[in-house]
Amino acid sequence: MRSTLLLVILFIIPVGKLPAQEVLHGQITVYADSITGRIDRKIYGQMVENCGNCLYPGLWVGESSEIPNIRGMRKDVIEKFREIKTPVVRWPGGTPSEYYHWLDGVGPREKRPITLLPGLCLASPGETNAFGTDEFMDFCRLIGAEPYICANVGTGTAEEAANWVEYCNREGNTQYAAMRKKNGHKEPYHVKYWGIGNESYFWHTAESYTQVIRQYAKVMKTMVDTSISLVAAGLNDPHIKDPDHWNYTILRDANEFLDYISMHAYYFYDDYYDVVACPLKAQKEIDTLREMIQALVPAAKHIGIAVDEWNIWHKEAKTYNGLMQKCTLMDGLYAAGMFHVFHRSCDIVTMANFCDLVNQLPAIVTNEEGGLYVNPIFLAFKLYTNYTGVKVLRSETNCPSFHASEKVGVGNVPYLDCSATLIEEDGSLALAVINRHKKKNISTRITLKDFQPEKESRVIVLDAPEVTTANDFAEPKNVILKKTVFNKTAVSFTYVFPAHSVTVIRIKSSSRK
Repeated sequence: MRSTLLLVILFIIPVGKLPAQEVLHGQITVYADSITGRIDRKIYGQMVENCGNCLYPGLWVGESSEIPNIRGMRKDVIEKFREIKTPVVRWPGGTPSEYYHWLDGVGPREKRPITLLPGLCLASPGETNAFGTDEFMDFCRLIGAEPYICANVGTGTAEEAANWVEYCNREGNTQYAAMRKKNGHKEPYHVKYWGIGNESYFWHTAESYTQVIRQYAKVMKTMVDTSISLVAAGLNDPHIKDPDHWNYTILRDANEFLDYISMHAYYFYDDYYDVVACPLKAQKEIDTLREMIQALVPAAKHIGIAVDEWNIWHKEAKTYNGLMQKCTLMDGLYAAGMFHVFHRSCDIVTMANFCDLVNQLPAIVTNEEGGLYVNPIFLAFKLYTNYTGVKVLRSETNCPSFHASEKVGVGNVPYLDCSATLIEEDGSLALAVINRHKKKNISTRITLKDFQPEKESRVIVLDAPEVTTANDFAEPKNVILKKTVFNKTAVSFTYVFPAHSVTVIRIKSSSRK
């Protein structure tokens, strides 16, 4: 193993460039021969929905648009999804899925109705149904992602959902398989992931939703396609209902039908330290749900956790402005912290979907003139999907900490947050580290156990002058990924992680053949 390793480190700058009085001290130890789990790349998933300007015109502009497009979808947005190697996309939501009837979105576009999206979708002018099932499948294939469809439980029926599975997945000449062929798509789409509703606690009690799961599962999976994986809508927000009762009832009474239970990890903070601390809150919620799964689900039956909506939500994001908010460097650090949580929870969290990539709590912002810029959250995705690995390695961190506010409820938070992974493609080791300190750099002694590094390493940094630094149409490169080289790597060496930054250092093994 030692001959196939490479190291990636986040938050690092050579010591000599920083004044000593501005530096704190920490230690990181990486055990290169100790693999503790395997990351499923679906944790880097996305979501698109017709809410605000996310789908229309964020992704879909139509084939006649002057904005460069591929079969009606913005070419530049497609390229951004590819840039972060998007593994899975959830659609049609989200809240819109509870009002969406899939038959409205298939067949000739000129014959598709314009339908109403009520509730939280009031920021959307309605559903033209121009982007339907076949367009979604085309989009997933263009970006190389798996589709994840959320069936309508709010205003739909189990039969409608089963027919949708038939349209997407069945061969032969049954009614909806034949309809797909008539619409020009001879081969089945083989959609594996299907959600049974979205935030169904707004529509049901725990007991009634359990019956819904049974009804939908029997017709979608038992009758139409036994190969699909089903996701139940879990609950982790005590302000809505009792999460323990909701999740306990589902896991006790419907576990035989399920492959996943979901949680939605939204956090409503604006203070810097609250924002960068809230991934620890997500960790606590995941651990609570994991313990319940272990207690209620038979050992032979595996149910994973799908964090199929997550984001940070600032005060300025409202339904009337399409849930638009200014995303700054601190939001990029928050996203990196969430990735570390998913890495540590890789035994149980095997899918996650950021909500939303485009124009709504956004990682990407577009306008109707053809402009586009990326936010620091997008850059965090790019950093992790391109420079970290899939096998989690044991690591230890010793550093100063701060105390998060009572509303976050996580207590002491270490300034350094680390995730060590092995990159299979080139036999490398990756260590991801976050310096959450707002103002101070942290000089860190890094020790590599069972690893002989080359002297020269690549460094990739997500950083900016201030935690409030942001990109916009006028200045789209205020926050970027910066690449440098570090040539003093050793078995034990010192790096200084700058305040409020994310750095990746890739270190090759000197014994690699």
